This record gives sequence, C-alpha cells and structure tokens, in this order.
Amino acid sequence: VGLDAAHASLGLSLMQVSVAVGVFIGGPLIDRFGPKVLAATVLSALSPVIVVFARSDSPDVLWLLPLAGVLTGVPLAMTFVIGQSLLTTGKGLASGLLFATSSIAGAAGVALTGAIAERLGLVTALTWLGLLALIGGLASAALPRPRTSPGPQG
Repeated sequence: VGLDAAHASLGLSLMQVSVAVGVFIGGPLIDRFGPKVLAATVLSALSPVIVVFARSDSPDVLWLLPLAGVLTGVPLAMTFVIGQSLLTTGKGLASGLLFATSSIAGAAGVALTGAIAERLGLVTALTWLGLLALIGGLASAALPRPRTSPGPQG
C-alpha cells in the first residue's frame, strides 16, 4: 500500500474510530431504510473504497480509511438489530452472543487476511476483501423482501 509507519498508524486509528461511528449511526439507518437495502448499499460502497485504497501507493488515500470504517461499522449494527429481532426474549443474551461472535469472526478474518497478505501480498489480500464486500452487497440485494407481520388480531 506504500504508507510509512506513521501514516499507517494514523489511518488505522481513524478507521477504528470510524467503525464506532458506523455502529452508532447504523441503528437509525436500519430503521429508516431497512436491513436489506442498507446491507446492499453499504457493502457495495465499501468494495471500491477498499480496492482503491489497496491499489494506491499515495498517503493521499488516507481519507478513505474513515469512510471504510463507517461502512464497516454499519453492518455490525445490523447484526445486532437482526439478532435481537429473531429472539423474542433474552435480548441481553442475544447482544452478548452477537458481540462475541463478531469479535471472534473479526479476529479470524484478520488472521486469514494476514496469512493471505504474507503469501500473496497486501494489495492482493485487500483487493480480495473488496471483492468479498461486493459479493456481500450483491447477495444482500438478492435477498427476498422481508415479510411483514400481520397486525393484531381482533
């Protein structure tokens, strides 16, 4: 990617803060647009951000990292909303399980991406992540419409 240690550290810090912002704003966005539309939009938008960042060797692309962070954080909020909607009781347990699962999956993803980067190069590993985001966006767009629950029976 061509960044020195200082720029890389700054970029990672900006991205981490931005992930938190994405999680924070994700809930209201889900309420407004729905999980299907939001997942398709956010993941599809994340794909070119990752690929452009990966393929650039200029520190001028650091501004893409906060954008990538927000676009990464929104789907995390979505998993909590969807998980809690699937459980009628035990929402605290659902939140804890989802947090643990996302943390473990995130750690596994970092390890796998690191292994790919060691073997094939960082640009290739990040480009693959961008392609995975695009596949996720397209798969989200192909999901069926959510069923509406019938109103109260009277």
